[in-house]
Amino acid sequence: MTEYEELLSGAVSGLRGGGLAAAIGAAASVFEAIRLSADAYAGTEPELFATWLMTAAEAADGRDALLRPAPERSAPLVPAPGIAAGQLARLARALTDLLAEASGRAGDPADVAACERAAACAERIHDLLAQDTS
Repeated sequence: MTEYEELLSGAVSGLRGGGLAAAIGAAASVFEAIRLSADAYAGTEPELFATWLMTAAEAADGRDALLRPAPERSAPLVPAPGIAAGQLARLARALTDLLAEASGRAGDPADVAACERAAACAERIHDLLAQDTS
């Protein structure tokens, strides 16, 4: 399991345990991890440069939608070498599902809106990466 998958697993566990705030913080970290990887790949795969840049932008938008303020991390995230576009696409799909569930559990309208916006970003990331890996 990659560090990114562990972050997502923590978000799912937090949501299942009723910890919406923890789930949203972990989801924001997953977006940041996707952004870092997309930025790293943009310079190494010229034929997918636009896809990676658009993915990084969507990841930043998703992260920003969830952060009020940013959660503290003990160690900085770094791009995951060797993680393929298909793996990031699957991670984004799982993130979409998590955030859709989180928006249904959120009581505060601002939290609902943030989760819905971030879910839309995750969906666009999935679509961007899935089209170039199929």
